[in-house]
Amino acid sequence: MQVFSGCRKVWRSVATLGGRLKRAESGTTAIEFAMVVGPFVALLFAIIEISLVYFAEFSIDNGVHKAARLIRLGEAQTANMAGPDFRKAVCKDIPSFMGCESNVIIDVRSFDTFAEAAAGLPKPLNGDGTLSNNFAQYTPGGPAKVVVVSLFYDWKLMAKFPGLGDFTGKVGLSMGNMPDGSRLIYASTAFRTETYK
Repeated sequence: MQVFSGCRKVWRSVATLGGRLKRAESGTTAIEFAMVVGPFVALLFAIIEISLVYFAEFSIDNGVHKAARLIRLGEAQTANMAGPDFRKAVCKDIPSFMGCESNVIIDVRSFDTFAEAAAGLPKPLNGDGTLSNNFAQYTPGGPAKVVVVSLFYDWKLMAKFPGLGDFTGKVGLSMGNMPDGSRLIYASTAFRTETYK
């Protein structure tokens, strides 16, 4: 009988301790917050970064199309607009936080036909996948020429999340599409210039 009474005492003390722990909820909220805040902040930063990347893509595309209109209508050619002047026209419609004057590569080339344009465009990436800085030129052409205006911007991402491709060898979840984890944003437009005088 003494063995059973000893077990009863142990069982009562465990039950009493369990009851006290069950009723004591003073730190539960803090622990739950600590478990949720990390993923929440990571998700919040990911949403902000994705929004900024899409905003940058839209801004660059808009800037290219607005500035290309100057070449299409012959305004850039008749005003003898040089490469730096055209860069200012493009950068006028791109947000200043992107550093358009120094971080954007603008390439303007003219051709006689669209087939020549498709075959004659340069490769903007080096063999290792990085952005080349020495291919850009500014040749807006004359009346009735096919012109291709391209803009390249190397966006340095705030957060580099490891993609699934880092572990599986397949496409990952990362926003980066360059070897260093940054994202190449580009916009291009092709058109035939008007027959201006």
